[in-house]
Amino acid sequence: QVGGTQQTRRREKTIRTAKQGIWYTLMWLFVAAFIVIGGFVGEEPVWFWILYGVFVPLQGLFNAWIYFRERIIANRRKRRRNASQPKPQPDVPRADIPKADDPQPDVPQPDV
Repeated sequence: QVGGTQQTRRREKTIRTAKQGIWYTLMWLFVAAFIVIGGFVGEEPVWFWILYGVFVPLQGLFNAWIYFRERIIANRRKRRRNASQPKPQPDVPRADIPKADDPQPDVPQPDV
């Protein structure tokens, strides 16, 4: 049974890695489309250069999003799982805090 669990984990990791590779490829193709279109069209309209100037630098952000996506999802699942479990209450005695106008017997009071 242990081998089956290990195989299942390996398969899940392989699937996650394959999905991540597909996302990287799709994002690269999206940004590369601007370069390819620019090579075939010749004189591009202004809107093309605006989109090019926005999306080509954002490829790094897209790559970071793809890279951290699985970790973010795993952390959210972990937090939800931990939030659903009751948290143990610490066994800390509560101290009585005296009010400001209560005289304290062990502290000498100034004569007014």
